[in-house]
Amino acid sequence: MQGYILQTKPVHDEDLLVWILTPARLVCCYRFYGARHGAISQGFKLDFELEQKAGFLPHLKGTMHLGLAWLHDRERLLAWQSFLRALWTHLKDSDECEEFYFLLLEDCAKRLERQNPKRALLEAYLQLLAFEGRLNREAQCFLCARNVAENELCVARGFLLAHKTCLGKNSFEKQRVLNAFKQKSCINLSDDEVAKLYYIMLEGL
Repeated sequence: MQGYILQTKPVHDEDLLVWILTPARLVCCYRFYGARHGAISQGFKLDFELEQKAGFLPHLKGTMHLGLAWLHDRERLLAWQSFLRALWTHLKDSDECEEFYFLLLEDCAKRLERQNPKRALLEAYLQLLAFEGRLNREAQCFLCARNVAENELCVARGFLLAHKTCLGKNSFEKQRVLNAFKQKSCINLSDDEVAKLYYIMLEGL
């Protein structure tokens, strides 16, 4: 079985609770005696086995780290881990997950080899919102439900759109944002716009 580690949580001694996203579900498992085995960490892609015992969480065993070429690049790794933390928070109450989420991480991991990490992760987020039917392609304010007629609008958590007078922060040129949402691409956004959208994204999926 293969999957991406979305989150780890230390328990007593060197043991860990580990959440792994596979193509079919988000697995919560228990790893005994972490100090006696190879290191695993959030963001790693693993090949692994689960040992199920009645009444207990499955035990993680037989792990093999499937290396990602850019994991030693600190900027890329930190951005990747931030995105995975947000994704874990989004999915943690789900036992079964559609394959889309795993394939999204597969694609994003490949993009991170050559693309700016903030741009790669923003585009992954736009794809996620579109898949879940939450990507707003119309300039309608989520606070007052009226269309944004002005040339500027604000973007809130979850990439909800609003009038500047309603929200009053995170202002963007309206058409540039709408084009990015429609294309699910950041190619025409400036580095400053990408940075602002990236930090809004990290507020939560």
